[in-house]
Amino acid sequence: MKHNGELVFAKMMERLLCFEYMQGGSLEKYIADEPCRLDWPTCYKIIQGICDGLNHLHNAQEKAIFHLDLKPSNILLDKNMTPKISGFDLSVDSTEGTDPIAMRRGTL
Repeated sequence: MKHNGELVFAKMMERLLCFEYMQGGSLEKYIADEPCRLDWPTCYKIIQGICDGLNHLHNAQEKAIFHLDLKPSNILLDKNMTPKISGFDLSVDSTEGTDPIAMRRGTL
């Protein structure tokens, strides 16, 4: 099979979850730093990426997905500082209803 343009051979013996290594760590690490080490173009790229990701979750699916726990520690950054949304353990899809009381979850 081909993956990212490379030929990869694998024999399936058991099922595993494989995740991309996010070399940049979480956004929380950068927000907690004094002073912030991120320049404005990088900050804008991160903000735009998070917005694009949320837009995809909310609008690009048959069923919208609501994250319900979006916070800096759930935004992971790759080596190019491209954000990826993580921490979907509290998320719900639109078939579960949108009652505001029932959807109150997450980090306080």
